[in-house]
Amino acid sequence: MAETTEESVNTVGTETAETKETVPAEPAVKKETKRSGGIRPAETVRQSFVVMKNEIKKFFSGKRMLVFSLILAAIIFVLAVAPYLVGSEAKPFMFVAVASLVVLMASTLFASICIVSEYEERTALIVFTRPISKVSIFTGKLLACLLVTIGFTFLYYLVAILVGLLVEQSFSADMMVSFGLACAYAFATTGIAMLVSSLLKKASTSTIITFVILAVIFMALSLVLNAASVDTSWMLYDCAGSIENSSSEYRDYTNEMLDSVVSMLSDPETFLKQNWQQILIDNGYNPLAFLTQVNLVWGLDAGSMNLGQVTEPDYLHDTLVMIVWGLVALVAAFVMFIRREF
Repeated sequence: MAETTEESVNTVGTETAETKETVPAEPAVKKETKRSGGIRPAETVRQSFVVMKNEIKKFFSGKRMLVFSLILAAIIFVLAVAPYLVGSEAKPFMFVAVASLVVLMASTLFASICIVSEYEERTALIVFTRPISKVSIFTGKLLACLLVTIGFTFLYYLVAILVGLLVEQSFSADMMVSFGLACAYAFATTGIAMLVSSLLKKASTSTIITFVILAVIFMALSLVLNAASVDTSWMLYDCAGSIENSSSEYRDYTNEMLDSVVSMLSDPETFLKQNWQQILIDNGYNPLAFLTQVNLVWGLDAGSMNLGQVTEPDYLHDTLVMIVWGLVALVAAFVMFIRREF
C-alpha cells in the first residue's frame, strides 16, 4: 500500500514537472505566430524594403540592365556628341523630345518582368513560403521598379542639364518641369507594366506586350479618337506629350518647323520649279512616280492647311491623369497578384 502511494506521488510529481517544462513554451509559439503573420505596419514596411533591395540587386545583375544601359548610352551619344561629328552642335531641348521613350523602355524592361519572373523561374516556391506577406512583396517590387526607372531618368536629365551648361552657359527651369512630368509618366507606365506582368506566364511575352501597349496601341487609339473628334485629354499618350512640350525651346522649334512646311507649300509652282530634279531622283527616274508626286504637291493648298501650333500644356491636368492611370493599373495588378496561385 505504501509503495502504491509512493508511486502515485512520483507520477504526479513527474507530470507536474513536465507541465512546468511545457508551459513556458506556449508564449514562444504565440510570439512566433504573431511575428510570422506579417500584419504589423512596421514589419510590412521592413519586409517591403528587404524585397526592394533584393529586386534592385537582381536588376543590376541581369542582362536587361546591360541592354538598357547600352541603349541609354547610345541615345545620349546621338544627342550630345553626334551633332559635333557633322559640324553642328548639341541642342539641350532635344533631350526632352525622347525623354518619354527613355521612361517607356525602362518600365518595359524592368517592371514588365518583376512579377511574372517569380512564377517563370519557380522562385515563387521559395518567396511565397517564407513568413512575408504578398503586400510586402508587391510593394517592394513596385518601389524597386520606380527607383530604377526614375533613377535612370534623373541621370538622363542630368546629362541634358550639363550639355545646356556647356553649350549655352545657361540652365533652363523647363528641364525640372519636364523631369517632374517624366516621373509621373514613369509611375503610370510602371503600373501598366506590372498589370501585364501579373497576368502572363512568360517574361519575354510580358515585355513585348507591354511595349506594344505603351508604344503602339495607346498612340493608335489616341489618333483614332482624335480623328473622330473625341476628346483625348484623358489618354496617357496625349498627356505624355507634355514631357517634351513643357520645354519652351522645343515648342518654338516645332512651331518653326510647322510654319516652314506651310510656307514651302504655299506656292506649289515655285516649289516644283526649284525641286523637280530632286523629286525625279528620289523616285528613281520613274516617270509615273514622278508625275504622281508632282500632282500631289500641285494639289496641295496651303491656305486650307491647318497644322496647328504646339502650345504650353496644362501641367496639373496631365500630371493628375498620368497618376490616375498608374493608380488604376496598380490596383488591378495588386488584385491579380493576390489572387494568383503558383
